[in-house]
Amino acid sequence: MKIRIDFERYAPPGMKIGEGLTAFFIAYAGAIFISCFYFFNLGEELRSLYEWNGGERVLIQGRMMKDFVEILDYHLGGFVLVGLVLIEAVIYQYLYFNAHGSKSLYVMKRLPNKWELHKRCWSLPVAGMILCGITAFVLMLLFFWAYMASTPEVCRLPDQWGKIWRDFT
Repeated sequence: MKIRIDFERYAPPGMKIGEGLTAFFIAYAGAIFISCFYFFNLGEELRSLYEWNGGERVLIQGRMMKDFVEILDYHLGGFVLVGLVLIEAVIYQYLYFNAHGSKSLYVMKRLPNKWELHKRCWSLPVAGMILCGITAFVLMLLFFWAYMASTPEVCRLPDQWGKIWRDFT
């Protein structure tokens, strides 16, 4: 069974929605790509915990791993940028209704469903923001798991999970 979403129902009439969706998914994929550079930073930090002694890797005594939030740093920032662009998209869509000679903004305000104008301006950008938020959260959990699984227990500073919430709140 094929599911098809009629995106035109959620955008201003006459707007070329395909171009906007393509731009969104390119930016979304770029945010995912940028976030994956986290693994390079994690690898560098893990390598700094060891030294070579006679051809084998040995843990350096007393060396501690940086906190997870320090390594995570800006890696999820691409999703924030995509979210900011989606806020601009909401503004652009409201302006789009009034930009054309037909002044479809006035037609939209006279429709029986008084929320139709707002539905067409907010639906797709909010769906994109939710997708970015969920993806960023899932990636953060994946990155945290990788941090905890790869860092030797003696090198971890305590309360890494609590530090995440203190830094983001």
